[in-house]
Amino acid sequence: MKNAHKSQAKQTPGPIKPQARPGKMPPLEKSQPPETTIQASEEKFRRLFEASQDGILLLDAGTGIIGDVNPFVIEFLGYSRAELIGKKFWETCPFQNVSASREAFLKLQKKRHFRYDNLQLETKDGQHRYVEFISNVYQAGSQKVVQCNIRDITERKRAEAELQASRAADRYFSERLTILSETTTELSKVESLDTLCRRAVELGRERLDFDRLSIFFLSEDSAAILGTFGVDANGRITDERGDRYPVGADIRPILQSQIPLLRLN
Repeated sequence: MKNAHKSQAKQTPGPIKPQARPGKMPPLEKSQPPETTIQASEEKFRRLFEASQDGILLLDAGTGIIGDVNPFVIEFLGYSRAELIGKKFWETCPFQNVSASREAFLKLQKKRHFRYDNLQLETKDGQHRYVEFISNVYQAGSQKVVQCNIRDITERKRAEAELQASRAADRYFSERLTILSETTTELSKVESLDTLCRRAVELGRERLDFDRLSIFFLSEDSAAILGTFGVDANGRITDERGDRYPVGADIRPILQSQIPLLRLN
């Protein structure tokens, strides 16, 4: 009997919980009106537009007339808003000297995207600046708009040019050293002084690109400069061994200290 009583106690049902009525949903958060969302998006775009460190121009896709420019464009190019707004893109001063700018705009109308990787613009004060110029067409409500982004790459171009010039100078110097070494080796095999001087002048003109070249010696008493061989204004080898140029007593000590003495026997 005790076991039966315990079993009955365990089976006693608890309080009945109320069930949700079919079809009733929990309350939803109120969504913002579409006008508020659009306004927030426009304000965000305007902040980005104003603060961008790239130039931005907004054009009418049908006419090419500039509708707006951000502060970077004005600062970068030096033109006021009044000099840009309301004018056709290719007729404004910064772009009117850019070849085929109108043709590029016509292509943009068809392709919806256009890019210049290395476009040169002239600022109002006459400076030449290199830019990346990227244009895209998009729909803004009922109007098609062209957004042109201008990125200043002048410093990058300058650095690239300096690097290329440095590499060219290194190559030139290396080539000259090789030629000089080969020339020195060849001249070391010459047996007479006259032949050495003449051959040195010939090789200097042929290999080292000297337009005018002459070799002189200081006489043993430092009283005269003695000619050997040279190249005249017409590029011909000239025999100057009979030329003798007196040296003033006041400059002899200077020449003696700067020019190694070579005895001509």
